[in-house]
Amino acid sequence: MNILILIIILLFPTSVFSKSIDDNETNILVKSLKDCSEGNVRIQYNELTGKIRFIETDYGRPLSVEKVIGKDIYIRDYLDDDLVKLFIESYKELFGISDAEKELRLLKITTNENKDRFVRYQQYFNDIPVFLGETIVQLNQRKDIVSVTSKLVPNINVQIVPFVDPSNAKDIALNAVAKWYRKDMGSLYAEEPVVMI
Repeated sequence: MNILILIIILLFPTSVFSKSIDDNETNILVKSLKDCSEGNVRIQYNELTGKIRFIETDYGRPLSVEKVIGKDIYIRDYLDDDLVKLFIESYKELFGISDAEKELRLLKITTNENKDRFVRYQQYFNDIPVFLGETIVQLNQRKDIVSVTSKLVPNINVQIVPFVDPSNAKDIALNAVAKWYRKDMGSLYAEEPVVMI
């Protein structure tokens, strides 16, 4: 299956990381984000893209959703999914996306023993999932943001025209695996290919 994914990924001519914001705007957004907590906010960046990879807050000092969103809202009226998307949309330049509503789809929400919720999204580009493009936002019981893990691919700019149809992609992958592992192709099975970026 990994070979099939690799083949499909290699079939797309890509040019990612096409646009960026200037350092001054980034600094303003980062300061604004850090001002949303009464404690320390630690931010780690992806070395390749320069975008946020991880946000962590001091214990008991999360990012206040009311401060993050900057609106007079009654938090309890919002679903976790809606609040998280508002947060990401507010800082979309730091994550490298242009529209959280269109680019992120809810995968699941899980709860830990402390009743914190983990809201997990899959990234999409033009309705095609982005391979390993995910983000997880941890909310406490008050719906404030405790941490963020982001593997979003920023500023995607690709043509979405597969050069190989699904049945040929499947055959190419099966032939490659059969050859590599010296197996009979008839003994191998592959699921239907899925186009991913």
